[in-house]
Amino acid sequence: IIGARVEELPGLSECPDFTDPNNPITYIQKRIAKDPQKYYHTSQYTNEKNHKTHFETTGPEIIDDVGSVDYFIATLGTTGSSRGTAEYLKKQNHDMQTIGVISTKDDFIPGIRNADETFEVGIYNKELYDSVQVVNSIDSLDAMRTLIQKCGILAGQTSGASYEGTLQYLRGVDANLSERKTAVFIVCDRLEWYIS
Repeated sequence: IIGARVEELPGLSECPDFTDPNNPITYIQKRIAKDPQKYYHTSQYTNEKNHKTHFETTGPEIIDDVGSVDYFIATLGTTGSSRGTAEYLKKQNHDMQTIGVISTKDDFIPGIRNADETFEVGIYNKELYDSVQVVNSIDSLDAMRTLIQKCGILAGQTSGASYEGTLQYLRGVDANLSERKTAVFIVCDRLEWYIS
């Protein structure tokens, strides 16, 4: 209708892998370099506005809703939402633990990295995360079904991974805590964000 042309790109990785000669992001960057006046790539993996938006919006919304956060758990894809939100929450509570969720090696969960894709790239800030929780696609699908059937949240598999990673991480936290702690994970229901 508006003259757009769809061009399928090579590569199987959903996250950038600059060691892969068929990496779609590398292909796009080479194309732009040949004619920078013709193309513009917003690049959610390298655009600083990705995480800054979550620093300015998602983080403050969480503080307004629940107050100080002790554990923040989020999936790692571009890492924009987890990085920006964690940076804001950490300013409110310096002792907060930030946990990234990825899929197991040689597994695939749409929208997040697997254990082979956790190298530093783009806006990913490795030092921000206190630990990484690894989940598999089967458990993330089961967790997704729980969110849908028991919580009424029409979430996808990435949100299921976030929920599963949260449960796994919190099971390992010392149960003899003397004070109440707050854990937050983000799930996406279509285009609406839910905070739990």
